[in-house]
Amino acid sequence: MPSKRPKATISFSEADLEGISLSHGDALVVQVKIARRPVQLVLIDTGASVDLMSLDMYRQFSFGDKALKPEGTSLHGFSGAVATIKGSIDLLVMFGQAIQVKFMVVRSVVAFNAILGRLSLTALQAIISPIHLKMKFPTENGIGEIRGDQKRAQECYTTFVKQNKGNVRGMAMCVEHLPKD
Repeated sequence: MPSKRPKATISFSEADLEGISLSHGDALVVQVKIARRPVQLVLIDTGASVDLMSLDMYRQFSFGDKALKPEGTSLHGFSGAVATIKGSIDLLVMFGQAIQVKFMVVRSVVAFNAILGRLSLTALQAIISPIHLKMKFPTENGIGEIRGDQKRAQECYTTFVKQNKGNVRGMAMCVEHLPKD
């Protein structure tokens, strides 16, 4: 996918580690603007094949159920759990530049408001460094970056473990243990 963005080298250095407690296994959890609204607790997940939004987060936008486009499929987690998609919606996500993201809206026990997966990260041409808890991407004005919030990532994980009573081995956090409608 050729880009009109200027070519620049994306790299990470020791300076990018400032404020990070090392020897961590924390997820990259960021805040972005979705539909012009700041949304916290957004997981950057290179393992996700779709972009997800929790039904609770979707309802905070007050779009109504009629704004959701029906999806005739389900999501399958790596341990075999199935999540029914309530519908999808296309929304602008701002990373210093806007990209159109098709969110699958799901009702699930999840510690995140949204999960941005490979589709969005590829569209953004993002490079992620887990050790730095940072994502960098080309923009018209050079290199943009988003730093993860290490404390919030740890809080999300703790919340998820509590919600699932510690039974999280082999679980895909985005689609497991769905409550009944």
